[in-house]
Amino acid sequence: MERLAQVCYTWVRRLLAADEINRESSGSVDTVDLEQLERVLRERLDALGPAPRAELLHVLMLPDFERPDRIGELYRNPKMRTFAELLIDCEEDRTLRAVLVGMLREGNEKREF
Repeated sequence: MERLAQVCYTWVRRLLAADEINRESSGSVDTVDLEQLERVLRERLDALGPAPRAELLHVLMLPDFERPDRIGELYRNPKMRTFAELLIDCEEDRTLRAVLVGMLREGNEKREF
């Protein structure tokens, strides 16, 4: 789980960095790069498995006053530290949080059909 969370975390950061470069360069970065990064991130989220994905979405959807406590619980567990670090980054970057919530919800909807 920890290794999968690290890989997912890396791809999330790459997707956001590419998006930022694309916005700053007025679209001179090939948008296919963003699509490819998004596809790879989806694959990484899928690789986490259903239970970790559900936990990630659950924590991201907690009320603002409950999320820090849950993230702290996860961080104290050495096996969940990278997972918690991803959630900490989501606390600091609302765009990251929105991207992950959207991708996780979309993935859940596709699995239901």
